[in-house]
Amino acid sequence: MSGPFPSGHGVEHTGAVLCIGGALISADTQQQTWRARWMLLALCAGALLVVAVTAGLAWRGDLPSWEIELFRWVNDLPDELRDAMWLFMQLGWIGAVAVVSVVAGVLTRKWIPAVSVASAGLITWLLAKEVKDAVERARPPAYLDDVNLHEGSGVGLGFPSGHAALAAAMVTVLWPYCGRALRVTAVVLACVVALARVYFGVHLPLDVIGGAALGIAVGALVRLALTWTPAYPASGEPR
Repeated sequence: MSGPFPSGHGVEHTGAVLCIGGALISADTQQQTWRARWMLLALCAGALLVVAVTAGLAWRGDLPSWEIELFRWVNDLPDELRDAMWLFMQLGWIGAVAVVSVVAGVLTRKWIPAVSVASAGLITWLLAKEVKDAVERARPPAYLDDVNLHEGSGVGLGFPSGHAALAAAMVTVLWPYCGRALRVTAVVLACVVALARVYFGVHLPLDVIGGAALGIAVGALVRLALTWTPAYPASGEPR
């Protein structure tokens, strides 16, 4: 008479099934991980291509007609928008990186989001300075008359926009932790940061486009690097 426990052969069969199932799950999750890595690599490559193209156009020195028209349209927006634009613009300030890093860590109760924001922000900030020195594109008043400088003197180097770069970098690294509504909100805020820099007369459209692309590229690289850390599961999505 058989007891309440499976026979020796039954245990062996059960173990074999579990091993096969585990192997299949492991293979599937590894495939998801590499798919996520290739997608991040493609995102980084595409963003770097945009940086290269915009940097090349900016380095030429002359302003295309479409850039002048777009700059005028944004820069000539009503003065009543100044206070709101200034407030949103602070989201691209280097100090905002520290604030967002802490908030992300506290809200998610994970160290990965905080480290992601801090590292992406610092790398982006440093790279933006290097690219500025390489391209050597001046700010709008050096090329155009009657620029509405809502703040600042308009001197210095303009490409790429550090504010636009930092905002885009933070959105990119925090993307996996956000729901759909929060993702849309984050993208809109990053776009407003870029728009504000043109509105204040301190950047041309190519500056903010190139800056945003730089931030996306750095953010994608940071996320790619973190897929090899133990804090990430095999699926490539953060815990």
